[in-house]
Amino acid sequence: MHQSARPERLRLPPCLAPGAIPLALDITDPDAVAAAPDLTLLVNNAGTTTGNDLVSGELAAIQQEFDTNFYGPLAMIRIFAPILARNGGGGILNVNSRMSWLSYPGANAYAASKAAAWSMANGVRLELAGQGTQSPGCTSARPTRT
Repeated sequence: MHQSARPERLRLPPCLAPGAIPLALDITDPDAVAAAPDLTLLVNNAGTTTGNDLVSGELAAIQQEFDTNFYGPLAMIRIFAPILARNGGGGILNVNSRMSWLSYPGANAYAASKAAAWSMANGVRLELAGQGTQSPGCTSARPTRT
């Protein structure tokens, strides 16, 4: 399990607590991701928002959102998929946001990054099924602290 750069907020959901060991790391840091240990379950729950729109927002801020909300979880999946296969399949839980389906002023960059993450989760589920890795998606209807 990982969570993005806020170890003081790292709490396990009750359904994962037995035997689960949380790992706090910055998923936008390739060295930190590569140094992560062996596992059988990956929970992609990182997220950030900068409050930027797509047309008028700062491009660097939009890229930050995509780095954290899309490319970070994708990097985690790509690194850990072979480990999960070697360990018998395991699972990946991609936690997303209802903003995958909605847009509103001040959150359009976030919504676009979460829509991309939702589509990625669907594709990953299909690609990893053959190695026995389960990859359900989960969407939060309320804002969550990650």
